Amino acid sequence: MFNLKKNIFNKVYLTLLFFISLIFIFITFNISFVMGGDSYTYVEWVKFIKIGSYEFINDNSSHNQKGYNYLITVFIIYFCQLISMQFWQYIFIYLNLLIFIYLFLLILFLFDDKIKNIPVLLFSFYIFFLNYEQFLWVRYILTDYFFYLLVSLSLYAFIKMRNFSLNKYFLLIILIFVLSFFTRPTYIIFLLIFGLKILKFFCNLLNINHLYSVFCFFSLLLFAVLFTYIVQSGLITDLALEKIYRYYSEGVVVIQRYHTYVEVEEVTILILIKLFCYKFIYFFIFWDQLYSFKHNLINSVIFIPTYIFAVFSLYQYKKFNKYHKKIIFNCFIYILCFAFFHALTSIEYDWRFRLPVYFPIFLISILGFYKLIYKYKLYL
Repeated sequence: MFNLKKNIFNKVYLTLLFFISLIFIFITFNISFVMGGDSYTYVEWVKFIKIGSYEFINDNSSHNQKGYNYLITVFIIYFCQLISMQFWQYIFIYLNLLIFIYLFLLILFLFDDKIKNIPVLLFSFYIFFLNYEQFLWVRYILTDYFFYLLVSLSLYAFIKMRNFSLNKYFLLIILIFVLSFFTRPTYIIFLLIFGLKILKFFCNLLNINHLYSVFCFFSLLLFAVLFTYIVQSGLITDLALEKIYRYYSEGVVVIQRYHTYVEVEEVTILILIKLFCYKFIYFFIFWDQLYSFKHNLINSVIFIPTYIFAVFSLYQYKKFNKYHKKIIFNCFIYILCFAFFHALTSIEYDWRFRLPVYFPIFLISILGFYKLIYKYKLYL
């Protein structure tokens, strides 16, 4: 048992990261890209850009959503095609791979010297690089990794910011919101996150932190009531909201996972609450009877320790220092808002929309692992 100097630790993790990156690059050389249904829509929109037509930006005739919600991904595809029309899909998935590796570095950047030790490093590598559900989406020509990057960078900014004035705080919020608006329709989740963050800001300002959890509860409840009312009343006739109402009436928990559906005779408040609770739980579930045995086994050996240490981290919250508490609090807000939003709306059959919360889950889990080995002095 001995303490490692910072420079030794840096050499160790950078060497490991280099070799693991080579392995993942080798893997991606041997896998093909995947074009989802949305991918062809993006390519179609790129063709419009090439002929100078931008009508797709405000036209949802070829997609469930307006084109402006996907502009960042569409222009990335456009520039990939400018580089090479033959290999643009591979350029795209290598951008995804770079984001994947960068996100791990971002986790390491959030570590302070106190938790930089070999067991923590190895655990971080284990839950991050062996998480099949996370790496799966690297080869897809979709918005997922760009939205994942934006979510992670915004979380990083909120954790690292110190002594921000009110003006700078709101400027950061506006910047993140604008970028998310042009990345994915689920930018709405940021409204929830920002609402709770601003609430925390004023609770600190007014020295009423003891009431923060109460305010959060009623804020989320108000959002849920308003959102449900909008969906049921038809105030907004957007196709996505029409789908959500149909999901409620059909008792859908996880889309196309029929064994998760709830029998619904009439859409009542009790049914809505029941569906919400089921979907909130299923948002975190990593096992499914329609997965292969191998898939369930891989998920189990990764997610079980990840979740156990994440829960342990929350349990030990008061025993962490101020900086670690800030990490856990911000991560918890992000995870809560994503799970809450998808419990209100829908959960994809492949749990694709869970991808953005892996970053905060990893951070909380790593801190939980650190707290355990520190408690029993197992660190090197």
